[in-house]
Amino acid sequence: MSTVSPETSRKLAGYHQQQGSQYVSSPVFQRPDAAAAQKLNVLSSGPIDAKERVKPVQEALGQRVFDIGEEPGNANVIKLGGNFMIMAAMEAMAESFNLAEKNGIDRQLAAEVYASTLFNCTVYQGYGR
Repeated sequence: MSTVSPETSRKLAGYHQQQGSQYVSSPVFQRPDAAAAQKLNVLSSGPIDAKERVKPVQEALGQRVFDIGEEPGNANVIKLGGNFMIMAAMEAMAESFNLAEKNGIDRQLAAEVYASTLFNCTVYQGYGR
């Protein structure tokens, strides 16, 4: 369930195969508070039968499990892409909040407006704070 490179997942899958076991990549989206509330979004890639075996655990940890295919690194590709999108959003927020502040507008107010209107989503609400 780590955020690792797709290549690392492929290597781990190979090591597991050599030992007669299977590997399922399961990185997650959401923050620690969501993990505590069992509200993670779980990405899952690997052999179909292995994914079926671990699905009850994934479902117990999260609100949704996304099947990203059989290639072990696929879930990691989606996770890293999502992390890139989060970082791009954080940069956009920083620029917008700075613009507001330089024009005499409280940056907390700007964050509240954006997170409750145009960008009413987890990333802008959580990281915007």
